[in-house]
Amino acid sequence: MDDNSAMPPPKYSGSTNTLGGFIRKAQRTLLNTPWQIIQVAETAEPGLFKLWALVGSELHQIKLTVPRIFYVNQRVGRAADSGQYWRKCSRVLPRAHPALHLYQYCVPEQLYREHQE
Repeated sequence: MDDNSAMPPPKYSGSTNTLGGFIRKAQRTLLNTPWQIIQVAETAEPGLFKLWALVGSELHQIKLTVPRIFYVNQRVGRAADSGQYWRKCSRVLPRAHPALHLYQYCVPEQLYREHQE
């Protein structure tokens, strides 16, 4: 019997000796570890927030972009089911109003503020 046959094969779950392995391990840690949100702070730019989160024992600052989402119920439908900022959807409207042709609009805050009036 050979000595090498008694040894288990090496596990190649991703070496952290390389830069790629280090990045993969850091990504797995961020995805699998519970986050504790410490603070969500507004910035000078509308729709952009600074989020501080404690992941494991490390404090991370994350830029959080929140788009402006609103719904439009139209009597006449559009020719296409989606566009750059909108898509056809189905939701239950308040007070049981019928959703004839309901569209969800998701626009950047900057564009919303330019056209709000």
